[in-house]
Amino acid sequence: MDGTNLMQIIYQIIGSYFEDDCADELTNEPVMTAILEKEALASPPTLSRFFNRMDEDTLSQLNQIMRELRKVIYSIKTPKFMLFDIDSTKAVLTLSQFLAKRN
Repeated sequence: MDGTNLMQIIYQIIGSYFEDDCADELTNEPVMTAILEKEALASPPTLSRFFNRMDEDTLSQLNQIMRELRKVIYSIKTPKFMLFDIDSTKAVLTLSQFLAKRN
């Protein structure tokens, strides 16, 4: 199971679907399901559980693979726009707290 999840993630990256949430829109995508020989792709919650089972070394190695794949993909076609989704739940201060401390 983990092997097929890993292959799904790699093919999603090759297809420029960089987030596990992209699996929602790809669930029954005919090319992806044919390549992976599956009736439907793993859901985002399944992929999240897959990532949560990894130890720090494995996550680090996967991140390196993902960076290298992105370099290859971006060398073929650079995106016009990039969206940065910043998770504030791990931020030390919220913007209002930061501004309050500055004033």
